[in-house]
Amino acid sequence: MSTRNFVVKNGLTVGSATIDAATGNIITVNASLGNLATANFFSGNGSSLSSIAGANVTGTVANATHASTANTVTTAAQPNITSVGTLSTLSVTGNISAGGLLTDDIYYANGTPYTFANAGGSNTQVQFNDSGSFAGAAGFTFNKVTGVLSVSGNVATGNVSGGTGDFTVVNGSLTTASQPNITSVGTLGSLTVSGNASTGNISATDGSFTTVGGSLTTASQPNITSVGTLSSLSASGDITTQANLITDIIQGRTSGVSVRATGTDQNIELRPTGTGVTDVWGGRIANVATPTQSGDAATKQYVDDIAQGLHVHAPAVAASTDTLATMSGGTVAYDNGTSGVGATLTISGATLTAIDGVTLSTDDRIIIKDETNSAHNGIYVYTSSTVLTRADDFNTPTEMAGGDFVFVQQGTLYNDTGWVMTDPVATVGTDPVNFVQFSGAGTYTAGTGLTLNGTEFSISNTTVTAQAYGSGDAVATFTVNAQGQLTAAANVAIAANAANLTGSTLSSNITDSSLTSVGTLGSLDVTGNVGAGNVSATGGSFTTVAGSLTTAAQPNITSVGTLTSLAVTGNASANNMSATNDITATTLGGSLTTAAQPNITSVGTLGSLSVTGNGTFGGVKTDNLYYANGNPWDLQEPAGSNTQVQFNNADDFGASADFTFDSATSNLDISGNITVSTGKFYGDGGGLSSLAGANVTGEVAFADTANAVAGANVTGQVSFAAVANSVAGANVTGSVGEATTAGTVTTAAQPNITSVGTLTSVESTGEIKAVSFGTQRSNVAVSTNTVVDEFDPTDYRTAKYVFSASGDDGYQSVEVLLVHDGSDAYITIYGSVCSNTSADIVEFSSNVNGVSGNVTVYATTSSSNVNLNVVTDYILT
Repeated sequence: MSTRNFVVKNGLTVGSATIDAATGNIITVNASLGNLATANFFSGNGSSLSSIAGANVTGTVANATHASTANTVTTAAQPNITSVGTLSTLSVTGNISAGGLLTDDIYYANGTPYTFANAGGSNTQVQFNDSGSFAGAAGFTFNKVTGVLSVSGNVATGNVSGGTGDFTVVNGSLTTASQPNITSVGTLGSLTVSGNASTGNISATDGSFTTVGGSLTTASQPNITSVGTLSSLSASGDITTQANLITDIIQGRTSGVSVRATGTDQNIELRPTGTGVTDVWGGRIANVATPTQSGDAATKQYVDDIAQGLHVHAPAVAASTDTLATMSGGTVAYDNGTSGVGATLTISGATLTAIDGVTLSTDDRIIIKDETNSAHNGIYVYTSSTVLTRADDFNTPTEMAGGDFVFVQQGTLYNDTGWVMTDPVATVGTDPVNFVQFSGAGTYTAGTGLTLNGTEFSISNTTVTAQAYGSGDAVATFTVNAQGQLTAAANVAIAANAANLTGSTLSSNITDSSLTSVGTLGSLDVTGNVGAGNVSATGGSFTTVAGSLTTAAQPNITSVGTLTSLAVTGNASANNMSATNDITATTLGGSLTTAAQPNITSVGTLGSLSVTGNGTFGGVKTDNLYYANGNPWDLQEPAGSNTQVQFNNADDFGASADFTFDSATSNLDISGNITVSTGKFYGDGGGLSSLAGANVTGEVAFADTANAVAGANVTGQVSFAAVANSVAGANVTGSVGEATTAGTVTTAAQPNITSVGTLTSVESTGEIKAVSFGTQRSNVAVSTNTVVDEFDPTDYRTAKYVFSASGDDGYQSVEVLLVHDGSDAYITIYGSVCSNTSADIVEFSSNVNGVSGNVTVYATTSSSNVNLNVVTDYILT
């Protein structure tokens, strides 16, 4: 038995032991080696190893808790070594950190011994270098209990910094930079500041700032309650007070004075006392709202309206210029709500965003005054770009009582105009709502022939078309109304009476006249036809007549040249008549030689007629017909009676009542037998009965019952035979439906066939589904993400693949399992053998494709000329 190496490409795992193909390492939880095992090295926990000879240990021994004897030990930091015995020498290149060092001498690195000296002076004295020795002084001490450093002399320093504590006494002058942390300097006899003094607070128990030269700039001072009597106070920002501002006069500094409230719906009160009044010194109070309460101020407009009997409503921002449908370009529907309350005009197919040049906003009031149904007019609120709602103050008969006045605030045409609804409304949505203009820059009424649109007059159009009227051939006619407007205009062609014409020459453009005589003409050239009762000439001749010459009998005309056509209503007598076109004549004497004459309908009684070609006739009426050889025809009448089919009966027509054809139904009736020696009958045999099976040969299609049919007698296809007993399979050819045993079976879908034995091959044009079955694919060319298999996720849950790959870099066999959850697909490669030990030939991946929705398996290779064979098993779950 020969032995070959087994190359594992992606590693081999048996239980908890794994062979890593990349490194060649064996990785396991525990390894029990009964006999000697040889390897480059072992890694892992060797705590259970025993009998390891020290002579066999080389390199670093890490984490050795006990090492009784060692040669030179090179090791990293060993925190657990607590004793090393008596060392002859110890060399340390770094620092030594120890709790204590017990020795007689310490040396520098160059071998010079350290010299240790005692502290100088007495307790608490700070040490300083005194000619190379430690020394102390009573005037320079530090008390470690109190933390006080005492210097009896002067301290000269760049900076003195202290987080806590005080400078208790400073003799002399203290010159210092900015000291933000000095919070107290004791009681100063005086403080002179040549620059600015910036302080959080200045506190004085008495006294005062007697003089402040220049400006006193200070932050907000909430505690200043009195500043004495100021001659003036200038504030560049706002002056805010929590109490009242008491003054005799409020006067504008550079312009007018505004007294404004803040917040929402806040009041401003002007409150005189006793009999005092609010005096505006002859000025006007402007921009007053229309009064709504009994104590409200009345505007001049309101007073004027009341004086004229008007019911004033809140103003509207705009008024309609046309119907709502025309302005929006859409279709408008009216809903009367509840007797007008909540009534709406709704636009469909378009939107309304502006009226009369005014862009509309929600809750804007609008006058709708131009609707085709005037009952839909009124004051509306702009609810949205497609809905207008009747205003709450104009949606009941009480509020629409006539004399209702609305002022328009904006608009190109109707800005600053007033409108009045003239007539009361009894039923909202039914009675008309008509608005007329009441006020504006002036009130006008358009007279006859004028149109008034807002404040603009225009001339009313008439039906007269704008053009030039009157010419040399036509007279202009006009109709003028009482306002001098043209209401009709037309051009009337000139028709002149010949009796009224003067002059010696008529225009060549005159096509008709009543002239009866033109005198003697030297010549007359007529390019068209001349229609006249008679043309009389004493001499000369008609040299050329272009067109047709229609004339009475002319016995004296002996020659007319070459005529293009000649119509003769009487007899024409001539020796010979030759014509390339038609000749119409009632009688011809002599012989007529002519080409085909389709218009000859009668030739009188001919002695004979010889036709060398074929003759085509609507009908030929004659006593006898003859063949070309002179033998007479033998013409017979049909034999038999109506509907009987004719047949040759001893060279005569024959017929029979047993052989008929009905042209109305297209039925052919034969009372005897029909024998077909060869060929077949086609069509519907549903009306046949009493067919003896022994007499049936050929194909019998769709036979509901076929009893006692001997298989040896059945040839051709027997389709859908419900009963077919004792049919020998060897004698059956063609298709046999529902045959239990057959050779090559061609059949429709057979849901009841559960087993077909061992098939050499199965070919299906549609899908084949089973609980589990296998497929094969061969020679699939692989590149990057090549689809090597895909299936509908609803068909199968699991697939198993065996791939065989070959390419320029070798051969590979891979076994793969796949499962999917409908959203993603997962594969595991549990066996892979490759002849190329450095790299796989093919890598595999899978997913549920986001485009097709199918579970898809992909193959990718970096090799060349890679082909893949695959055997697949699908499993349902």
